[in-house]
Amino acid sequence: ISLSSKEMYTIMNNNYPYSWRKILFVMLVQYKVKKAIYTSNSKETIQFNYSVIFTDAHVTYNTDKKEEMFKSFEDDGYITMANGGKSALYITLNYIDEEPQDELLVIEDFFDFYLYFEQYVKGGRLIYCQECGKLVLSQSKTYTEKYCKRCARNKMIESDKKYNEKRKK
Repeated sequence: ISLSSKEMYTIMNNNYPYSWRKILFVMLVQYKVKKAIYTSNSKETIQFNYSVIFTDAHVTYNTDKKEEMFKSFEDDGYITMANGGKSALYITLNYIDEEPQDELLVIEDFFDFYLYFEQYVKGGRLIYCQECGKLVLSQSKTYTEKYCKRCARNKMIESDKKYNEKRKK
């Protein structure tokens, strides 16, 4: 799926905290994925689940904070929502670009797609770990990273063991 510059501008140019912007981003991606799978009609209400939104965004909030955030989104006109029961919400996103003129951000990997937002905001480059294949945002200024943090740590431990064994001989 692709996100337009108008959509990203809307998400980024408000006074919300970083994590709230990430939630707006995740809802937009989830919405576009559901639209691509289920229907081609434009701007209709889609059922979202609180827990899936927050899991995909890698954000945790208590119930009061979640309600405050969604109420704020609704008050500011970003979303229109209706209660769907339990943790479900029927939400219409009002910041969708109906006729995009460009593709600012193209999302291809949906396992940790929040990293595309991290890349957009923080810069850097997305890489796939050469050990486990996980999508990772490179933190290196020279982009020399090859592994995710877990695999890099395991490689270092393995290297230290080899070095210590060699030293003992």
